[in-house]
Amino acid sequence: MNNLMIACFLLALCVTEISAVQEIPSGSIISIQPDATDFPSNAQKLPCILYIRESDYVNGTDGSNWECQVYGQDVQSAGAPAESKHTMVNIQGMDLVLAENPSVQSGLTTLFAKGALLASHTLTIIESNELYFGEVASSSASRRRRLSAKSGNLEVLAVRVSTNDAALAKSAAEISDDVFGTHGDAVNFKSNAEECSNNAVIITPASGTGTNPTCVDGPGFFGAGYDPSNALADCSWFAFYGGTCAAFGDYRDIAGGSETANSACCTCGGGVFANYYAPIVDGVIDLHLNVDSNGLDRFDLEDLAENYLESIFVTSDLGSIFDNIMMFVPSGTFRPTDNSYAWIAYAYVRGFISVYNGDGQVAAANTHLHEVGHNWGLRHASDEDDPINVEYGDVSGVMGYSTGLYDEEIYGNKYCFNGAHSWQLGWYDANNVEIDALTGCYVGRLAGVQKLPNLENDEIIVLKVAYPANDFYIMYNHAVGANAGTAEAQNQVTITSKTTDINARTFLEDQLTSGNHVTFTNFQGSGIDLTVWVRLIDSSADGYAEILVFPGNFADRLDYLNIDEQSCLPADSTSEPNSGPTSG
Repeated sequence: MNNLMIACFLLALCVTEISAVQEIPSGSIISIQPDATDFPSNAQKLPCILYIRESDYVNGTDGSNWECQVYGQDVQSAGAPAESKHTMVNIQGMDLVLAENPSVQSGLTTLFAKGALLASHTLTIIESNELYFGEVASSSASRRRRLSAKSGNLEVLAVRVSTNDAALAKSAAEISDDVFGTHGDAVNFKSNAEECSNNAVIITPASGTGTNPTCVDGPGFFGAGYDPSNALADCSWFAFYGGTCAAFGDYRDIAGGSETANSACCTCGGGVFANYYAPIVDGVIDLHLNVDSNGLDRFDLEDLAENYLESIFVTSDLGSIFDNIMMFVPSGTFRPTDNSYAWIAYAYVRGFISVYNGDGQVAAANTHLHEVGHNWGLRHASDEDDPINVEYGDVSGVMGYSTGLYDEEIYGNKYCFNGAHSWQLGWYDANNVEIDALTGCYVGRLAGVQKLPNLENDEIIVLKVAYPANDFYIMYNHAVGANAGTAEAQNQVTITSKTTDINARTFLEDQLTSGNHVTFTNFQGSGIDLTVWVRLIDSSADGYAEILVFPGNFADRLDYLNIDEQSCLPADSTSEPNSGPTSG
């Protein structure tokens, strides 16, 4: 398979770059126009955006799937509702994609598989298909928001979805209270996100009026016919094949309208910057869909809701207006893989949409933070030793399995992120420290996130022990304040790992109480041992954990029991300690 091909088509017009526009944020993919005589009509015609969809289920299982968001004519080929402008499709043959390009990134990488067929919400890729990769355009307003949407002022829209045969018992006002705390709910998604981030994130309920920040293609343009057979060239086509506006931009609408690509399509200099007036109250919009949802594929319901929202906000890219959209849908939809109705929620990694099933998930603030955490780029927090669920068995942080519908009563619905995810979010960068795993040494105090911004005595939040391809993260899981409801390793020092793969999950490596240590023998095949020793834990409200990290085996390095905290070297190697730590 070729990674890149430059080809000429249509009257010797050569495509060397694809411009970035609102309708198809495809970046600079280079490809050719598939000839209708060479490929079936349902062959992929435009690039799609790759996403990982993370789903959580009532029985404690999970699902992580690669999907692709298709646009233009590919939407109907995929079997989506006629009014859909885009839809998510499963990928059959994703192993071929990853073999060709193992560096694909959810929410950022685009894929065009020449000759691949679309049907029944599935893109089927076989070995003979040529694959082309690109990135969502850096000029895309949606991409800019998504890449920066882990900090700053984030505008969040909550959507209360109802259908002809189903509705949530909770009102829009109750959803607003559970998500934003607008009517006195003290523990909610907004409060948790702001407390965990030490206000690095400020959640702002969405407003109902505004002007789209990016150009919107004119809705009345069906498409132009650029050859005697009147092959369809809609705004998506012009966007994908850069340079075509000059040649075909004045061709009139094939449906008989007066619009042309030059007047209607943003990529050709047309389009509009539209105002919107939406009935949003306290960050929530009531959205009624004229369908029956009981027995409906949950992804079809999501498609219908998203397309209806796009009509309300006069845009083809809701991500250019909102940082996050949280959809609350009535129970009764199913996941198509096994017809199961027992799903909790799902979200797209580095996307902007999360979806919650039924009234039980409206008040689950930790589930909200978990799913939006996926939007912020986080994968599940795993534990290979968990007897129930490895995928998200680390429940010291919110990216593990949600502890259920009773969190508010049991835990207060309050806990934050493990060490690896805390580092990835970047909220505590000014208070984090990195050392080399084989040559570095650290002695000092870890504080819990609730102590920010009032750290003292050179306390830090996360210690990163860096090693090629797989880093370790050490953090004090202090069960107070914003993290009071942590469901595992309360008031212990946790060690989590994450590879340098941006799409990777995290793994809980160990959890240590006061006086305990762990030695990682032959650390990651380096030939050198790595020891983490927790010398002291103070679990009071303003407490801390005092740790020592050094290369070597604990038993062989007793000189570190009497340490000089300034130099991280033995202060007096002749000193004999009164007692040592227990084995971890």
